Amino acid sequence: MDDKARLRLNLKSLEGKDDPESLFMRFALINELQDDQVLQEFLSSYRDCLLKEDPLTTIGFHVDYFLQNERIFEALEVIEEYKSMPYISMEVEDFMNELKTRILEEKRHRSHHDSITEIYTYLHSRNEEKMIYAINYLSKQNINLHLEEIVKFLKSDVAYKFKVLILFILIEQHCSKTFKVKRQNDWFDFTPQEHQLPFERKAYKEFIKIVNQYHESVQAANLAKEMINAIEIKNYPFSIFDVYQDDYVFALAYELNLSYLGLNHDIEKIALDFNKTTEEIKMDLEYLQSLLDN
Repeated sequence: MDDKARLRLNLKSLEGKDDPESLFMRFALINELQDDQVLQEFLSSYRDCLLKEDPLTTIGFHVDYFLQNERIFEALEVIEEYKSMPYISMEVEDFMNELKTRILEEKRHRSHHDSITEIYTYLHSRNEEKMIYAINYLSKQNINLHLEEIVKFLKSDVAYKFKVLILFILIEQHCSKTFKVKRQNDWFDFTPQEHQLPFERKAYKEFIKIVNQYHESVQAANLAKEMINAIEIKNYPFSIFDVYQDDYVFALAYELNLSYLGLNHDIEKIALDFNKTTEEIKMDLEYLQSLLDN
């Protein structure tokens, strides 16, 4: 005999017994059975009697019938139905208010849990739009509450450009933990408190001053800035300014963009200005391009 058949048999054995104890036993069995029609037939016959006998247990049983299957909206409707009925006592009113508050808090908690679970799924999905959505969501949260997922994300094989965005969030929120970060086949340790955002670094700010003061080809200068911005973000936390001086970085980026624009450019002049050979300039230009293409 299955559970449903057993419950129906037990209910059958209590038919005709209308004393309060038997009625509440039937109510408890109906809650286990989870049959809406049986519930409605029972309440239409006995609810007034049960409310008179024990309103707290009656309301509690009725609400619990729906909560057992997480039918939260219907549970709240039941409470409102009882609240609209003639006043019984302050104790009953307080009970219903507390019950409603507890259900709403649980509803919020579950809704939050479900949304966070979905965000984590998006974060690890490898779908770019979903990943961006998840990262944007996490940027507005206390990131310290999500570090377990962040650790897994930074160790994963996901494209590095998305990991950089997480590193920025960790810095902005002054996270003190050290993370292991995988970048293609390499690994590095990252402690957010020890780093600045790329465009807050002193060398980058000096580079921007040079860009803003250059007027020979404003277009090429602005393109040079955009190129370096892209390199600084893509290669973060590593920086082109850890390799070259800010003025030399500008000269290289400016030279590359002159060639892109089909304008006159002169490698020999850069070599003369920075005391380098033309071969060294060509190698450095190739290196700059490789960082952009990486």
